[in-house]
Amino acid sequence: MAEQEGRGGKRRRWIIILGIVLGLTILAGLVALVKIAAGRLPREDLVYNQGIVLRNTNKTAQAIEKFRQALKIDPQHRPARMALIHTLTVRKEFGTALDEIDQALEQGLPAHEAAELKARVLLSQSSHRVSAAGESATAGLVDSVIRENVSRAIDLMQAHMNDFEDPASAYTFLGTLYGQKTKLLYTQQALLRKERYRLEQADRDKQAAAIQVQIDALAPKIKTGRHEHETAYIHAIELDPYAEEPRLELARFALTAYEPQTDRAEAALEPLLKQNPNHERALALQARAQRLAGDYERALESFRALRKNAPNDRALMQNEAELLLELERWEEASLLIKEMAQLWPSDMFVLYLQGKILEHENRIDDAVNSLQTIFANYDVQWPQARLALARGLDRLGKQEQAIQTYQAVLQDVRSDTLGNIKAYTEQREAAYEANFYLARQLKLVSGSNAIQHAQNALRLFPEREKAADLVQETFRAAGR
Repeated sequence: MAEQEGRGGKRRRWIIILGIVLGLTILAGLVALVKIAAGRLPREDLVYNQGIVLRNTNKTAQAIEKFRQALKIDPQHRPARMALIHTLTVRKEFGTALDEIDQALEQGLPAHEAAELKARVLLSQSSHRVSAAGESATAGLVDSVIRENVSRAIDLMQAHMNDFEDPASAYTFLGTLYGQKTKLLYTQQALLRKERYRLEQADRDKQAAAIQVQIDALAPKIKTGRHEHETAYIHAIELDPYAEEPRLELARFALTAYEPQTDRAEAALEPLLKQNPNHERALALQARAQRLAGDYERALESFRALRKNAPNDRALMQNEAELLLELERWEEASLLIKEMAQLWPSDMFVLYLQGKILEHENRIDDAVNSLQTIFANYDVQWPQARLALARGLDRLGKQEQAIQTYQAVLQDVRSDTLGNIKAYTEQREAAYEANFYLARQLKLVSGSNAIQHAQNALRLFPEREKAADLVQETFRAAGR
């Protein structure tokens, strides 16, 4: 028995040894194959592949060097040239990227492909220039971006529209360019409105009127831009009825316009959802359209359907919570907001939603604390949140703090670019309430300031009798 066990043990040891040898042999063979393959691969391809690996690990500077090395070996190496242009664009080295496209053109790149590449670089640069300016962005800057980047990109594409092998894709991209141009025109208009409001508040009516002339001059440009944008996408859909991107882009732009066109968005999405009822991107846009149209029940169903595949998606949860508040379904909203607070206890939107629930529950102290946490932790201009805080402070009898907060509301409104009509309406209401409150509170202690705030409120809504009455009250209180 012991002898049999000894023989069995030896047999197992031999099997293990043979397995190790076989494994090492296979490994050695694989290494040899890799070396053979590497030896057959042209050197420029090896260098290019190294660049791709570096780019995919966010080592973009080293990747650019590798792509340049590959092009030194073979100036006709198209993948290296394309990767170099893309990486330079990602790094926001737009001028260098455009120079590389010119070099590619000299090396035989077809003119229509070079035009599209340049247009894409210019499009990226247009977004960067506006975002980099931040709050210091002006209507003049936006006008410069439209002329120097977007219009130039459109001209490049239009000059070669008959040369593309896939005209539907070309028209889709042209639509994107028109969309960017129109979006920037809306931004320019919003910045001018912001400037006009600042001048009105300073009682500089003549300068404000001059700004209004500029605002009015943009209206026909925006109308033309929207038509060109929609026409390009419609043409792309006519060329390829099953193309997803033009339909999605048409819907997206319809919803992000200054005056959202929800019907047009839903019409663009309908064929996609008919073909695939679970199309997530189309469903997300449909939910936004429903919400903007005021169809809160359908929007709520849509956002809940989307959450089935992403139960902890913060944006989806926020949309659902806001809709529940709009529908005054307080208990459901409270449960969802508590769930969000467990996941993101310091998120400013969660704190704002908490404040709404606490206010509804008449827990004003707690609501004020939640809202104050936002402005203690975040450097943010948020008129609606600041307005809710001011109301809470007033209800607590903290008039001095309330006055300071209402004044901050006006400062927040001045800093907001009012990107769409809904935001513009909300900001006007916030500014009206702040001016009205300040006029009422200050009329006994600072007559001139009270008069100014009352007049500002009346300018915002000349048709409101309460504002007109308040102007007269402030004049009487000031002895005028």
